Amino acid sequence: MSLEKSDTNLVSVASSTISGTKPQINTRKELFHCLLIALVGCTFGQDMGISPTYQFPSFKHNFKVHNTWINGIIVSIFNIGCATGGIVLSKLSDYYGRKFTICVACCIFLIGCMIQLIPSTHYGQIIAGRFITGLSVGTTAVVAPSFITETVSDPKMRGSAVVFYQFCVVIGIIYGNIVTLITSRKYDLDFNFNNNQWRIPIGFGMIWGLIVLIGMIFVPESKTYYKQKEQKIQNKKMSEEEKVKQQQNNESHHWKETFIGEPRLGFRLLLGCCLMFFQQSSGINYFFYYGSVLFTSVGLNDSYETAVIFSLVNFVGTIAGVYFVSKAGRKIIFLCGCIGGFISMLIYASLGSFALVDSNGAMSKSVGGCMIAFTCIFIICFAISLGPITFVLVSELYPVRTKSLSMGIATNCNWLTNFLITLLTPTITSKIGYKYGYVFAVCLGAAILFTWFLVPETKGLSSEQIDELFMSEKQKEERALFNSSLNSKQINESNASGENINYESSHDCSIDKDISPYVSNEKLETPNIA
Repeated sequence: MSLEKSDTNLVSVASSTISGTKPQINTRKELFHCLLIALVGCTFGQDMGISPTYQFPSFKHNFKVHNTWINGIIVSIFNIGCATGGIVLSKLSDYYGRKFTICVACCIFLIGCMIQLIPSTHYGQIIAGRFITGLSVGTTAVVAPSFITETVSDPKMRGSAVVFYQFCVVIGIIYGNIVTLITSRKYDLDFNFNNNQWRIPIGFGMIWGLIVLIGMIFVPESKTYYKQKEQKIQNKKMSEEEKVKQQQNNESHHWKETFIGEPRLGFRLLLGCCLMFFQQSSGINYFFYYGSVLFTSVGLNDSYETAVIFSLVNFVGTIAGVYFVSKAGRKIIFLCGCIGGFISMLIYASLGSFALVDSNGAMSKSVGGCMIAFTCIFIICFAISLGPITFVLVSELYPVRTKSLSMGIATNCNWLTNFLITLLTPTITSKIGYKYGYVFAVCLGAAILFTWFLVPETKGLSSEQIDELFMSEKQKEERALFNSSLNSKQINESNASGENINYESSHDCSIDKDISPYVSNEKLETPNIA
């Protein structure tokens, strides 16, 4: 976008403001673009969906994997790649754009898949390939939700639009589960050890990377990125003294601001990290990564079929989540999901620990069926609440100037928690069995208390209003005084120039940009507006 085009857009918006009308917004087109962006979530979902592939006898025979630790590393190294990509590669979006970064991430994803498919008998190849695919997924997990929020003009639609990403993750899980089910039935699980059994699911995952690359052709670059780019062009024209002053006033990308900035940005970062931790420590990936192993021990003949059922339940729950996220408050949905998940996990762990096997050592299929039923209830609770709401709630906690870095750090907590769970689950379940479910129940109980007492409701609030939730009374008074003086100055300038502009319509979007960098350390500094 050129500066001339930007000026034309600004004139168009200003003209609409003067006439009292709102600019035309093509909501359908924006939502279509959001859907194309969100499709990148399928790359993450399909990795979860094909995780039973790494339990196939043909895979273990080819790579000589007969150790629970090695098995845990193969599955969990993906999350280390995600954490690395989320912090390092996601920064490309600030320099080269959101669209370009997603395209690069998709290419990295395809390379990671190809490395896993190279004929070899050493599991190090799989570990390297999964780490590289993790770099891709971690990058897109940070960039895609932000890209979606920047694409939607209507603030009321942003919550539902961000849920598109979670929805596509679920689609990817179903896809991966179905491909795994087909290959498990096509190739004998007991003998012959045909390597196509595990290679086909990995190869089919590459389709999503190609689809997203093609889809990006039709998606325009983020307007926010173009504004940042134009600002950099303006900065290049400044004198050295002006550049120093600009750098002092603008702490958008400064680590110090993220951790100790006001209003209470460090505390808000902690809230986001804890919410991400609770999402993963709920135990959802305990079922999705190792469900086939868990329910084989319950006595099911085809645990891969059960994994498909879980994915479909997750799909239905996510559809409900898309509806509720636009109707109910973020906090109440999160709390209800935690309570439902806590009860379900508690019953699941108790049945598996004390009722599944009788005193004679015989396994009760009816108890196993009840465990599957409560697992489905747990997945529904997660899909409606913790799955989609966590990312929406966390993204709304931060002001624009620190959102990118804060979201990257919070998302890393998500990946690292996921890494620990996927790494330790094979070993822990071999030691304590279904009592492992009590660990997740305790985490859900802690999440309920944490959310009830510390997490604010953010639905329907502007960035300025969310800032005020974390302000002291003194800061609120100073901000109100600043806003009053700013509006008076604008009105006086307007009257002097003979213009009659309705400032009310643009008030909400301008205040956060103008005032946020100046609210710091309990002191409000007045910027030079002249």
